[in-house]
Amino acid sequence: MAVRGFFSTPGPLVGAWALVLLVVFGGALTLELTYQDPSAPVLREPTAEVRAPAQEPLQRTRPAVSGSEILQSEEAIAEAEVASEIQRSRRAAAGLTESSEYGPLPRRAADGREPWQVYARPFAVDPSTSYIAIIITGLGLNRSVTDSAIDLLPPEVTLAFSPYGSHLDVYTRQAAETGHETLLMVPMEPLEYPNDDPGPETLLTSLSPKDNRERLHKVMASFTGYVGAINDMGSRFTASREAIEPVLSELRSRGVMFVDARTTRFTVAARSADSLGTVRAFNNRFIDNTAAAESIDRQLEDLETLAKAVGFAVGIGRAYPVTIERVIAWSDLLAQKDIELAPITAAANRQIINQ
Repeated sequence: MAVRGFFSTPGPLVGAWALVLLVVFGGALTLELTYQDPSAPVLREPTAEVRAPAQEPLQRTRPAVSGSEILQSEEAIAEAEVASEIQRSRRAAAGLTESSEYGPLPRRAADGREPWQVYARPFAVDPSTSYIAIIITGLGLNRSVTDSAIDLLPPEVTLAFSPYGSHLDVYTRQAAETGHETLLMVPMEPLEYPNDDPGPETLLTSLSPKDNRERLHKVMASFTGYVGAINDMGSRFTASREAIEPVLSELRSRGVMFVDARTTRFTVAARSADSLGTVRAFNNRFIDNTAAAESIDRQLEDLETLAKAVGFAVGIGRAYPVTIERVIAWSDLLAQKDIELAPITAAANRQIINQ
């Protein structure tokens, strides 16, 4: 049969038709696979960024830290540093007191350490720089003023405490923790005594050296940690070599410096201290004899002039709110004048006595 012969006996014609059908079917399949609906999203070859996103910088992958957290961290570091310094100071202070019937008294340690050096604020003096030391006296008697002086005044300002104040150990410890050096105010006889009376333990020219030493010990036991003593009044006492020298000798033997407030132009205290080997400094200006801002500012300017002329000047102010306010404002501008504020120990034996 013809049909059966066609299929059963392949030939060139059958092969040609098979090739045609294969091409047609393959083309249709290709069109189907490559056809895209115009409304469908276009698919593109992923770029390197899509295949492997670039890693964010490290600082951007860390949790965000708020300003308050940074501040708390800085405060924690500062507190740790203060605590470390307090521990260091306490270790260094070991052996610097002795017991007495009135309380602890300062003394030289067995290894030669002296209170005025151990309790001093670390401070390097450059001979080419001008310095001013400011002492604020009368602290410990008024809580509000004492707190303000401790917390607000620059730490280089030296704070002098009355032996008649309350909570003196607390105040002086806080003062030390904030960086202030402290002085003990020693009541000494003024010219108008007893009309002007510094207090019940006043050192008097009429008393024997032994009696004055006993009074001195009572006052010295009021608190600990001070670098030196400063006379409270004393215009008669500091003008008497016979009266002041036993006191200066006692301070020297205990490793404590003396600051002459110079309440009289006839004082011999600083010169006597030199002859006895007692570490000393002395006042150049009372900055608030007139407790008014304008007057205080003028006295501070005078101290600047003196400091630039001789290298070191010392000023004394009282625990008046206006004095504290003006000293803070003045100290903020001091660096612009090429003058540095210094603790009182930085002035030890540096001032020329005839100034």
